[in-house]
Amino acid sequence: MAVDQVTAQARGVVVILQGKAWVVNAAGVRTELKVGDEVQEGQIVVTDNGTRLELALPNSQAIILMGGRELLVDASLLGTAPTDATEAALKDLNSGSDQILRALEAGRDLSTELEATAAGLTAGGGSGEAHDFVRVLRIVESVDPLFLIRSFDPAASEVVFLGVADAVSLPLVNLAGPPVVDEAAGVATYTVALSSASTTVVNVSYNTSSGTAGAGNDFTSTIGTLTFAPGETTKTITVAITNDAVFEGAERFTLNLSAPVNAVISTGTVSTDIRDDGAGSGTPGTPADDDRPKVSGISNPGVNEGSPLDFVVTLSNTSTTPTTVTLSPASGSATLGTDTAPALVSFDGGVTFTPVTGTTVTVPPGASSFIVRLPTVNDGISEPTETLTLSAATPQNISPLVSTGTILDPSIPVLKISGPVNVNEAAGTLTYTVTLSNPSASAVSVQVATANGTASAGSDYTALAPTTLTFAPGETSKTVTVAITEDSVFEGAENYTVNLSGATGGATIGTATVTTVINDDGTGTTSNPPTDDRPRVASISSPSVNE
Repeated sequence: MAVDQVTAQARGVVVILQGKAWVVNAAGVRTELKVGDEVQEGQIVVTDNGTRLELALPNSQAIILMGGRELLVDASLLGTAPTDATEAALKDLNSGSDQILRALEAGRDLSTELEATAAGLTAGGGSGEAHDFVRVLRIVESVDPLFLIRSFDPAASEVVFLGVADAVSLPLVNLAGPPVVDEAAGVATYTVALSSASTTVVNVSYNTSSGTAGAGNDFTSTIGTLTFAPGETTKTITVAITNDAVFEGAERFTLNLSAPVNAVISTGTVSTDIRDDGAGSGTPGTPADDDRPKVSGISNPGVNEGSPLDFVVTLSNTSTTPTTVTLSPASGSATLGTDTAPALVSFDGGVTFTPVTGTTVTVPPGASSFIVRLPTVNDGISEPTETLTLSAATPQNISPLVSTGTILDPSIPVLKISGPVNVNEAAGTLTYTVTLSNPSASAVSVQVATANGTASAGSDYTALAPTTLTFAPGETSKTVTVAITEDSVFEGAENYTVNLSGATGGATIGTATVTTVINDDGTGTTSNPPTDDRPRVASISSPSVNE
C-alpha cells in the first residue's frame, strides 16, 4: 500500500456533517462530532438516523457514512488498495447481493448466508477477516449485521457505506416551508417531498419544537407521521399560528422530520419566524398583522390651579419589549414653565412619578397605559380658565394624538361632564352627569347635546337635542340620558360625543366632552347580556340534483 500501516496512525477529519454523529474512544467515552473534528485509529464513529458524514483521510481518500451506522477507524483506511484489489473487493461484495436479498425476503439469518470475510465476529473483525481497505462493526443490538458498498470511484477516492435497504436506491426525503409567516396567516404550510417515487410504502415522522416562539402561545404543537403510498411523492403538513394582540417581535419555531422508513432524510428541518410587525405575508387580500403599539387615546384633564394635570395616555395594545413614546406638551392660554412645573411620568398607575427627560419616555413591557403629570402653579392671581395641550405618539402613529388640559381658578364654579366611555350595544339607556365644582350664589346654566362620531344618531343612538340645564343656587349636579339602539348588524366599534357649551352665571366649562364607544362584538359594559353581532355560519343547505 502507499502508506506504511505499521507506523502510521489512521485518522480522519470531519469535512461534512448533516445531522448528528458521535465518536467512541477505547474507554467507551462517547463525544458528539462537529465539522473539523479529527477521528483517531481505534475509535468508533456512530451516526444518527438521517445523518450523512464525510471523513477526509490523509491519503486524500474520502469516506461517507450514512445514517444509523457504526464504523471502526483502522490503519488500513490509510492506504489506497491497488485498482485490481478494489475491483475484486467490489465484485466479491456485489456478487452476493442477490443471495442477500433472497435471504432477507425469506426471513433467514444473514450471518449464515455470508462468507466469513464479509465482517468479523468481533468488533471490527480480525485483520484478516475483512477487505483490507475497510473494516465494519457487527453489533446486533444497534446496527445492521451487514454493510454493502454502493460505489467506489478510484479517481474521486470515495467510498459510500450503506445498509442492505440502501442497496435498492431509497428515495431522499426533503422538507420545505416558509422561513417567515405573518401572525395573522392562520397556518404555516410545509411540503414533504420524495426525490423519486418508491415501490414500497414510505413513512416519516414529524414534530414541531419551540424556539423563541412557544407552543400553545404562538403556535399549536404538531406531531404525526406521514405515509407515502407507492408512487406518491408529495405530502403537506400544516401548523396553526396563534394571532394575538400583543407585540412580540419575530419569534421562531422549528418543524423536524425523523424516523424514516424505506427512505433517507436529506433535508429534515425548517425553522420559521412568526412576524407581528407588518413584515410577514398575511392572509391573501388582507394587510399583514402589525401589533406594534400606537397611542390610541389621551384623557382631557381639568383641575383647579395648584393641582396637577394628569394626562392618561393609552396604548393600543401591550408589548413584550419596551415601547418608545414621544411627548410634546405645548402652551395654550396657559404658559408652560410659568403656569406649570416640569413634567413627570408614572408607569404604575400614579403610585410613583419620575421626571421626564428629553422628549420621549420608555414604556415598560406589559404596560398598556401611563400617566403624564404637569403640576400647575397657584400664582394667587384671579384669572380666567387657561388651557394647554399634550401630544403623544409612537413611531407607528400616522400622526400624534392631541389632548387639552384645563386649569381653573378655584373661586369660579367649573362645569364638568362625565359618563360611560365604553359600552355594549345592549346597554340600553346611558346616564351622563354634569357637575359644578362648587355651589354658586346665583343660578348657573349650560347647554348639553350629542354629536355624531362614527356612530350615527337615529340608527346607533337617540340624539339628544341641545338642552339647557339650570343649576339653582346651591345645586351642583344634573343628569341627562341617551338611548342606545341595538340591532343585529355587525358594525364594529362606533362612537359619539356628549358636549357642554354656552355656560352662564359666571361659571366656566372645565371638561366639556365625553366620548362614548358602542361595541357589538361582545365587549363593553352593559347590565344586559352583551351583544355580539360578529357573523357566524348559521346553516348550510343540503342540495339534491339529478345526475
